[in-house]
Amino acid sequence: MNEFLKSKSYIYQYGNGLEDYFVFPKTEFQGVVSKTVKTQYEESNFIDGAIRTNLTDRNKLGAVDLNVNFLVRDEDYFDLGYVKKVFQSIPRKLFSYTLDGNGDIRFYFTPYSDVTKTVSQEDKSSMENGQRIENVGISLKLQNPYWYECKPNISYFNRDSYAINAKLFDNGLTFDSGVVFDEGITVAKTSISSLPLKTKKTLFFDTTDPSYALVYVDKFFDKTRFEIEAGQETISQTLTSNLILDITTTNIYRNTTALNKTYLIEFTTLAQNEWVTVQNQSNVSSFKVTWLSSSPSPSLFYYNSVWERFYDVNGNQIPMTSVKLDKVNPSDDFLHFSAMSTLNKVVVGETENIRLQKNSSTNETIKIEILNTYQI
Repeated sequence: MNEFLKSKSYIYQYGNGLEDYFVFPKTEFQGVVSKTVKTQYEESNFIDGAIRTNLTDRNKLGAVDLNVNFLVRDEDYFDLGYVKKVFQSIPRKLFSYTLDGNGDIRFYFTPYSDVTKTVSQEDKSSMENGQRIENVGISLKLQNPYWYECKPNISYFNRDSYAINAKLFDNGLTFDSGVVFDEGITVAKTSISSLPLKTKKTLFFDTTDPSYALVYVDKFFDKTRFEIEAGQETISQTLTSNLILDITTTNIYRNTTALNKTYLIEFTTLAQNEWVTVQNQSNVSSFKVTWLSSSPSPSLFYYNSVWERFYDVNGNQIPMTSVKLDKVNPSDDFLHFSAMSTLNKVVVGETENIRLQKNSSTNETIKIEILNTYQI
């Protein structure tokens, strides 16, 4: 692929690299996205036109249908039997990439892609591509109609390196002396952020037969961990008094094209009936957490917006009888961060205005990390 359309998403991989996965070949590849909008109109005999029942709110999106066609060749690493297996399985992550305005590759995922049409095959005496090539068509339904930008922890898996470095049991009882279990996997994984741009393009973009599997651990949908990643904070602020504090966000989500509703919030200790509020003044959305239990909260605890639950640092869910979730004002939207990408010079902006407040007797540190969200 020597040409590209800036900010267009190119489908790369189905499944995560340390499970059953498939990297789509680009020779005669075709991927067609069908993205529906839920319109809300009612007819009336008493007026001209129609009644828009959702008033001035935007029309919500439906699930996305993705129809993909590609070739399976006899010499490919992924044979037809394996392709049939991987496209008849549980819903898996789907990965894509874009080239940004600087020519750098950025990777994205959508958390749940479900197979709705699996592999079929055709047998006849004369095949269009020859007897050793099968033209395969599959269909996926993407439950969540957005791309989420992968965090810097994304890596790729070099299967050839793993084959060389894999550590095995010698006789079924004794492990290789002095080595670490699964060390071969660690050796074979390489952080993509550590690669020069030219290498990234060579491995993932400038090839019709990509073979390097993406390996990505997502903490938002998968609840794998709960710490806020250094350098990825949208907000990081310590409140030393109970007065209102107005701050601005970082510009880490300045290029997003969909509402950013996926985030983690980190709190420090709260005592009974103590609360913290976060108000996005720019889009009139808010968040209020009140600690209800007579026992103090953990020294660190987290709110995950995907699951709408609170967790301690070990991932244990905090009972809803111990903590209350609310909006600051009933008319507010629930806390989110705006889609900031725009070419309108009148409304251009890279940050939003946030108002923080607490009523606790001690200092309170609030950190927020969002998952950048984009239209599919």
